[in-house]
Amino acid sequence: MEINSDRFLPYIFFDDKSLSYIPMQIFLVYTGLVSLITFIAYGADKAKAKANGAGKNKRRIPERVLLILAFSGGALGAAAGMLAFHHKTRKRKFGILVPVSVILWVLLLLYTVYLGIMGKHTDII
Repeated sequence: MEINSDRFLPYIFFDDKSLSYIPMQIFLVYTGLVSLITFIAYGADKAKAKANGAGKNKRRIPERVLLILAFSGGALGAAAGMLAFHHKTRKRKFGILVPVSVILWVLLLLYTVYLGIMGKHTDII
């Protein structure tokens, strides 16, 4: 099977009338940046949690913000932050929702790769 190089770069689609596609490179840069921001947020929240344990009164990052970051494209950063900083690992909510966000983003990536390889970037939805 011959793969046309123009079709190999997958796209994310919206409706045909407004924004027709987003190239895969933008998708990867977006998820990479949001993942980096999310990873930093998990580290900052862990540092604030430790400081609060030492008697300092530091404002923490709300849990909903950490989860919103994960579902907004920072799923891998959230998972890496949980593992690297041992942060929110005992919270059942994070133990369920962060892996779900990782699965959703991986599925989205695989779907866009499939569309790019199969050349179905014009007849969707």
